[in-house]
Amino acid sequence: MEFWNNVEILRKTAATFQWFAIVLVFLGGLLQIAQVVIDRREKSLSQIIDSEKESIQAERLRIAEASAEDTQKAAESLRKELADNSGVQSEMDRAANALAQARVGLRQGLEELIRLKDSSPSKQVRERATVLFDSVSADYERFVKDRMQEDGAKNAIDALKYNDLGVTAESPNLISGLVKVLRTEKELYQVTYAFLALREATKHELQVFDFAAIEEWCARHNAECTKK
Repeated sequence: MEFWNNVEILRKTAATFQWFAIVLVFLGGLLQIAQVVIDRREKSLSQIIDSEKESIQAERLRIAEASAEDTQKAAESLRKELADNSGVQSEMDRAANALAQARVGLRQGLEELIRLKDSSPSKQVRERATVLFDSVSADYERFVKDRMQEDGAKNAIDALKYNDLGVTAESPNLISGLVKVLRTEKELYQVTYAFLALREATKHELQVFDFAAIEEWCARHNAECTKK
């Protein structure tokens, strides 16, 4: 019981507990401040993500609206020029419809445009489809490059980290992963990112959406295109 009867020891013990209590209060304050900072950061990031999603959606709508008038004018012009040729007229209408679908991100529209460009029996249809295809290719490349610049990406491969494609610059199967995306992805904006990244990875000048060129390159570099 010497402890309870020693004034000096009791004073030191009381002082120790007092400092311990002060430290706990200080730590509690720091934790509250940290919680506030984290909550604010979470809200800020959520707002940025929502803003980017809205921006992409608005851009898609803008492209669709901008192309609607051009598509209608093209279709009307073709109807007047080819009124006596119903077969050619039908394919021209399909080309105009395929263009509209491709403009809003539908791969099926792009594939129809490619089929008409490469396989139509009509020279007029092939030429017109080629012009439309080149226009779509250039527009998507320009849009995606603008987005990469806004995101602060160093290049197309670096920009992969901003997209949910399942492949990044650090992927050991970068080229084969990109080729898989190009063969299976339905969203044309994502396909464009993959095309630009593959262009950099292979150092081969590829036109956006030229899937035939991809297959030709893979035929010569099968190991890189099939790497697991």
